[in-house]
Amino acid sequence: MAHFKFATSQARSIHQYKNLKIKVLKCNADIFFNRQCLTEKIIPNYANLNVPITSPASHITKNKIQTTRLKDEIKFLYKKKEKQNKELYHAHIKVDQEWGNLWYLILDSVHEYINTEMHSKYKNINQKLKNLEVTQTPSHDQHRSFHPHVVNQTNATFTPR
Repeated sequence: MAHFKFATSQARSIHQYKNLKIKVLKCNADIFFNRQCLTEKIIPNYANLNVPITSPASHITKNKIQTTRLKDEIKFLYKKKEKQNKELYHAHIKVDQEWGNLWYLILDSVHEYINTEMHSKYKNINQKLKNLEVTQTPSHDQHRSFHPHVVNQTNATFTPR
């Protein structure tokens, strides 16, 4: 792809479009992260509460509050995304009117840049999810044996009643 260099006054609308597009895609990535946390039943650090758990009821309440916090964050991000999409739409129309047919060549270059940036963002999100999953999933490797197994070593046979 061709890389374009413009004067600052020429590139203002292009940079506005690029920055808005990045904001929308990052908002999408945040929504993805939060939805993955909900499905995997993982609590991200920003939603984690440090409340003393004195009873089973307080533990249940803490879990409900954390999931409610996640759901509220997702709702907020969807509202934010809707607003940013409107701004992006208007910026796209403005740039298209300014640059005409040349805009689609510029757009390819902008999308190439955005794709590389978003690739690193999603790589970071997946790493976060893995780390949270490792820290929050209890290990089931512990085998507790309270009593030794009873083994029948007699030759007696039992008859049904």
